[in-house]
Amino acid sequence: MKARFQDAMALVQSMGKPNLFITVTCNPEWPEIKENLLPGQSAQDRPDLTARIFNARLKKICDELFKQGIFGKPLGRTHVIEFQKRGLPHAHILLILHPNDIPQTTQDIDQLVKAELPEDPLLEPLLYKSVSRHMIHGPCGPYNPNAPCMVNGVCSKKFPKPFCEETVINENSYPQYRRRPGQAVTIRRGNSDLLIDNRWVVPYNPYLSAKYQCHINVEICAEISAVKYLYNYVYKGHDKIVLDVGESFDEVNRFRDSRWIAAPEACWRIFSFKLSATYPSVNRLDIHLPNQHNIMFSQDEQLEEVIERGSNTRTMLTAYFERNQFDSNARLLKYAEFPRHYTWHPKPKEWRPRQRGHAIGRIYAVYPSDPERWHLRLLLNNVTGATSFEDLRTFQGQIYPSFRLAALARGLLQNDHYLENTMEEANVHMSPYHLRKLFGILLATCQPSDPLRLWNFSYNWMTEDWVHQGYHNDSWMTNKIIEAINPILLQNGLNRVDLSFPDLPRYNPSVGENNFNQNWMLDEEESSFDVNQHELRNADLLNSQQRLAFDRILLACDSEIPACFFIDGPGGSGKTFLYNCLLANVRSTRRIAIACAGSGMLAF
Repeated sequence: MKARFQDAMALVQSMGKPNLFITVTCNPEWPEIKENLLPGQSAQDRPDLTARIFNARLKKICDELFKQGIFGKPLGRTHVIEFQKRGLPHAHILLILHPNDIPQTTQDIDQLVKAELPEDPLLEPLLYKSVSRHMIHGPCGPYNPNAPCMVNGVCSKKFPKPFCEETVINENSYPQYRRRPGQAVTIRRGNSDLLIDNRWVVPYNPYLSAKYQCHINVEICAEISAVKYLYNYVYKGHDKIVLDVGESFDEVNRFRDSRWIAAPEACWRIFSFKLSATYPSVNRLDIHLPNQHNIMFSQDEQLEEVIERGSNTRTMLTAYFERNQFDSNARLLKYAEFPRHYTWHPKPKEWRPRQRGHAIGRIYAVYPSDPERWHLRLLLNNVTGATSFEDLRTFQGQIYPSFRLAALARGLLQNDHYLENTMEEANVHMSPYHLRKLFGILLATCQPSDPLRLWNFSYNWMTEDWVHQGYHNDSWMTNKIIEAINPILLQNGLNRVDLSFPDLPRYNPSVGENNFNQNWMLDEEESSFDVNQHELRNADLLNSQQRLAFDRILLACDSEIPACFFIDGPGGSGKTFLYNCLLANVRSTRRIAIACAGSGMLAF
């Protein structure tokens, strides 16, 4: 997933930010599914059917988006398939449009996306049916305080949205879509009829919703600057948890990296349906020092045979050098530009002129802690037409003994601009946590001539996560950055920041930890002992299976013997009801009970 995320960010660097963020969710009530069920069956009983129908529907939606261009000419796209806990598949699609088709005004946005109920159910019956069934959030809040989206009594998705007479374009955020008062619909949730207005409508496209009759959320994301968080959400990966599975003292085998796979996902993989796709394709380009490329071999091969075969093996990089030796057009290109004009053929291991299609090149990332390879990458990004490793180390007729000296001779290291470029490139796909680590590595290994300039250049990127959480104390954030980079400096034989780089901001010991508690959620849960008496009494309403789980878990709590329980059941079977009963019972005895999703799957 990390490599695919970096591929997607290479697409952004080449073609620009995405303009549309679309989420498509499978509808188990689709006619194709219901008509093929046997008597007494539900969609949950036929995961093979669910997977096939969703894949077919998604192909049609993608054809309309990518080939027919219903929203405009697409330049690039990314889509990823995920599966809900109950197994229903859904797709996240990020679309990069041609500049002429990007929605620029509120009128453009209103034509693509609506967040209101259809005005006349009689004129648009299919759209009205789709929106009222599939595009209403929750509801949560006063209608359902225990909804999954509720955090500390507030909807994490910020529903209900405020009424808005006209669409408003917000800076670095989704637009505030038009939601006029006066429209309402009655929907049934459980045993209750609820009157819902436009504040609860999830943004949608009328054409897609009316045609496909499922949840299709369409958002305009053209104004969002930190698009890496969008792609990070799309490529967040699968639900995982580490479990202790035995008494073994083997630290390697003692823990198993496991994940939950629902039946529809299993069928999806058995059918070999694609889980992700990116267009244009991104070619990952090898980067290695001379005679240090990877070699694949089997366990029964002799070492001498492996070494002999490896010494004659071509790689993408060495084949690039060979192509430059006789192709004058190739010599005009840098290594990362090569896939735009040439295609890699893995069997003969050679680059050939591209006949059709389009691709983007991405050289694998290298940390400055690997200095020779890092400087090799710097040269490849700036030098065209290199014919060998030695040619890269040659400048004005002189062959330099290292790639670093060659980069220095070419003027690539005369100032700190290359370090700023490194931080800027890393900011595209790295989290602030990793950017702080990278900053420390640059200080330790590259010895910048003006570290304060580099600090100021990178500061906003390194603190972006804290600012996003609402913390703006510069002294506290400075302390935290220094705490992150001090160990890196010490590991590389340097002193602390204040001794090695006196120009940088100093650590301020007067700034206390009260400005930001990393365990704020734990502290809040520990100090919250308000027990819902209604949920406490609900224990009498548990069915036999719920009661069995309830009694066993409470027995483990009372015995204080560590235990792990896995509770599984389809949507609507009463898992949340059981969790609330357990939480209320434990908290009623003044013990700490914390509900959290530590692995992407709701856990207790």
